[in-house]
Amino acid sequence: MKKRVVVNYNGLNKWWCPGVIIKIDDTPVVALYDVKFDDGEELNAIPETLLRREKERFPAVVIKLNSRVVAKRRDGYWYPGTVMKAETGAEEFSSTISCDVYFDSGHVKRNLVVESIRLECNADRESAVFMVNSAVQVKSNSGDLIAAIILDKTATQQSSFCAVSYVDDCPTRLRLIPWSRIHQSKEFFAKQKRRDTYRYTTAS
Repeated sequence: MKKRVVVNYNGLNKWWCPGVIIKIDDTPVVALYDVKFDDGEELNAIPETLLRREKERFPAVVIKLNSRVVAKRRDGYWYPGTVMKAETGAEEFSSTISCDVYFDSGHVKRNLVVESIRLECNADRESAVFMVNSAVQVKSNSGDLIAAIILDKTATQQSSFCAVSYVDDCPTRLRLIPWSRIHQSKEFFAKQKRRDTYRYTTAS
């Protein structure tokens, strides 16, 4: 159980979505599978013909309509939202090319390239994804790493700076730090290691 697969989502060739098998019913002529997708959604009684083993030639992530995502904007921050429209390539196992995203803040950004979008459930797997309220570390001038939290962008903030609050500071104190000095927290790397261990042990 817990084999990694991609599923021909709702029978449409353009949606091959990655997930994990959570249940198998092998009593009918064609085995039926229950799958939990990486974006948190579950689909039950999927015919065996609509499943493939997850391999490198399949897209790592397929972002589909109504997926919860975070998307990077010009200020360098990643903001949460929901996919309103997703464009894919023409091939059978094609990945998503671009999306229209409705952000939780109430505005819409159209034709965002997929390189600027991550599934919300996967967002903290990558060291380059920094979201508001993310725990990070700031490298000081002396080389020390200081625990901090990313804050909302300020009106006067330059794109090369990130607004943070040091964990040991007064919570209301805001600091503007160059992006080059912002790093993922130790907790991020520990979480990444646990996920990788799970992925490689359950995918075999």
